[in-house]
Amino acid sequence: MKTKTTRHIITLDASPHIVYEMRMDEKKHARFTSGAAEISRDVGGAFVTNNGYSTGTNKELIRDTKIVQDLAGERLT
Repeated sequence: MKTKTTRHIITLDASPHIVYEMRMDEKKHARFTSGAAEISRDVGGAFVTNNGYSTGTNKELIRDTKIVQDLAGERLT
């Protein structure tokens, strides 16, 4: 299977801490996206977001600075 790397850069009118927590805190992420989330806060830990549509692993985490995640797959319906 051929793979493709994507990089997303977005600008949000919020502090780095708020953005980091919106992505890494299960409850905040679920409120922000309106979809259930299970998110490990550890490097190597797994995440499942968007009611199970997106899954993957945390590759690099620097609190309030950087989140690198490997997306394992997206369930398309």
